[in-house]
Amino acid sequence: MAAYPVRGLDINSSYTIYNLLNQQKENGVAVIFVGEDLDVLIELCDRILVIGSGSVSGIVDGRTATKDELGLLMIKSYNHTDLQPEAKAEPKPESGDSTDQLTNFAVKAEDRSANDQSQNNSKEGEQQ
Repeated sequence: MAAYPVRGLDINSSYTIYNLLNQQKENGVAVIFVGEDLDVLIELCDRILVIGSGSVSGIVDGRTATKDELGLLMIKSYNHTDLQPEAKAEPKPESGDSTDQLTNFAVKAEDRSANDQSQNNSKEGEQQ
């Protein structure tokens, strides 16, 4: 098991570690790699398990996974009551474009932030 094995290392050392992990895979050793760099995960992993809020939100084939797919799984388990419909982040069957879901999620978060700001401004006005 390797958890964030290249954190703080220079790029050459990082590639040395990645090569060692790949050699172990080729020798039939099961390698569990914990990381957050999606490009590295997609490149190194045969399968990617995404955990969010303490539960598994999905397992995908690392050889065919995309960053969009992983991103949707990462926000899938986000459970905020004001963002629930968009937070599910299920791909729309009619469009198949995962960026629509991420955009909707971001817009709702911005709406929430703007609403919080306007409430704070009105409270400050009442206090004066």
